[in-house]
Amino acid sequence: MIKDFSNKKYHPEKEDRVTVKKPKKFSFRFGKFKLRKDYSEKKYVNPYFEEKKVPIKGFNTQRYLKILAGAVIIYILVYSSLFRVSAIEVSGNELISQEEFINIVKRELKNNYFFVIPQSNFVLLSERKLEKGIREKYDLSELKIRRGWKKLKISLKENISNLLVFNRANQSFYFADQEGRVTQIVPREIAEKFWLKYPILNVNNLDLKEGDDIASSKTVEFILKLDEAIVLAGIERNGYELKGDNEVDLVSKKDWRAYFDVNSDVQRSVDNLSLVLKEKVGGQKIQYVDLRFGDKVYYK
Repeated sequence: MIKDFSNKKYHPEKEDRVTVKKPKKFSFRFGKFKLRKDYSEKKYVNPYFEEKKVPIKGFNTQRYLKILAGAVIIYILVYSSLFRVSAIEVSGNELISQEEFINIVKRELKNNYFFVIPQSNFVLLSERKLEKGIREKYDLSELKIRRGWKKLKISLKENISNLLVFNRANQSFYFADQEGRVTQIVPREIAEKFWLKYPILNVNNLDLKEGDDIASSKTVEFILKLDEAIVLAGIERNGYELKGDNEVDLVSKKDWRAYFDVNSDVQRSVDNLSLVLKEKVGGQKIQYVDLRFGDKVYYK
């Protein structure tokens, strides 16, 4: 039915009414202006795309088994006895006791690297840290560490003083360095190993201890060079003695002596000594050969 609203006498309340549901209206009044907004909730659904559902998190057995397996492998590699050093071989030591040295190494292996990595693990062993610990205990000129299967091979070379000092009064032996300073007291059984290897400086009635000076560095250097030349010349010697600041006496095994000046040329003096012994002395018994005045050699 079409209704005509042009007739002013038309009254819509007298007609049949149809109720139309309208959206809610909200009005806001700002001063003289009235603002009206309509709100309606709309929801669109695409039938071709399913909505992703967030899975409910639970216990991941596979993940935790992998973590557990990794922890077991790390324990075996780092802390088990399978990779632990069980043997230590030492070579090159002369004065150092092998048993004492091995105990020092074992003590260093008990320390941890970075507080958690054991030094006893030969795979993760820090050679630098082990070498530092060994050198803090011993004076070494060379130190080499090689790793094998559950084994350490350590080769070393000691800084042994080249001058062996013998005190006749108390039958004691010492080592002195190139500065003429006593470095350590040496047991007789150890000193016997070096009698032929190093020169022996005989001193009398001197109560020596470590750190004492017995000769100048110049005198020690002269004795070392002199002894090398004497050995090459085939002259047998028992040792050397100091006479004053500049004189060194060679004591031969035939009980004669040779007097040297520390300021003279070593090789020239030894050549003169060899010449006198060969051409002048021969098989005669002598008391001394004086070589302190260059080419002027005196003997008796």
